[in-house]
Amino acid sequence: MTKVLHRNGKSYDQVAPTSLYEIDVEQNILIHGETLYPEHFILPCKILVETDQGETAKPDLAFIAKDYREWWIVEVEMEEHSLESHVLPQMEILSNGAYSDQHAKYFCEKLPELDYLKISNLIQSIPPRLMVIVNTQPSEIWYKELEQLGVSVSVFEVFRASDEDEVFRLDGEHIAKFVDTVTQCFCDGISPNLLRIDTPERLDVPPRGIVKIRYNDYVTEWQRVDAQSKVWLIPLKRNPLPMREKFKYELLRHRDGSLTIRITK
Repeated sequence: MTKVLHRNGKSYDQVAPTSLYEIDVEQNILIHGETLYPEHFILPCKILVETDQGETAKPDLAFIAKDYREWWIVEVEMEEHSLESHVLPQMEILSNGAYSDQHAKYFCEKLPELDYLKISNLIQSIPPRLMVIVNTQPSEIWYKELEQLGVSVSVFEVFRASDEDEVFRLDGEHIAKFVDTVTQCFCDGISPNLLRIDTPERLDVPPRGIVKIRYNDYVTEWQRVDAQSKVWLIPLKRNPLPMREKFKYELLRHRDGSLTIRITK
């Protein structure tokens, strides 16, 4: 059994994931969204999304950056749901669906504090990023299959103390706003461990310097190596990235100065 122990002596036991319904997870995210995702507006998204082929799906939540620079369509799933027959088809539709002013109006109805002109322009100019939030840690195949669709995976778990006080655990990729794209990166084929930096002048790491970078919300450590006017990052431990020549990566800086790397393909 997984426990969370607070330094004040209080112990929290994990609530059985099978005892929760999808709506329980959704409501917790909506109620505590300001704390869980402080840089985004969190709102329900029970509106149909349709593809050009007439396929339809209805997502669960929408996360909209407060500076209106990005937005997410979020599907809440139970780990026992079929990946092949339910989750993947749903996300394929949401990935290929058309988003319009109808969705902007819906969002503003659900959350009147949204700026209609800004959200309308956002929806029409930038496609949503996609995320699946699961009630417990899914099998590795979920990550592999959904990654192929460009879908992020996050795990939301509930822990409860004897006095009914609750804490929440988020695992996987969190929805956090990046304030700056530092550089594009790529595997240049010399070595599977070498990550070539496209614009090293923006990296702000000295030669041979060590930098901490988050990937899938885990901290990894890399060292900068310079040679022949080129710059690489080399992991200090095992390389956590799926290093393939066809993949491209981008290094992003958060508001607090920390760095995240993600696959852009």
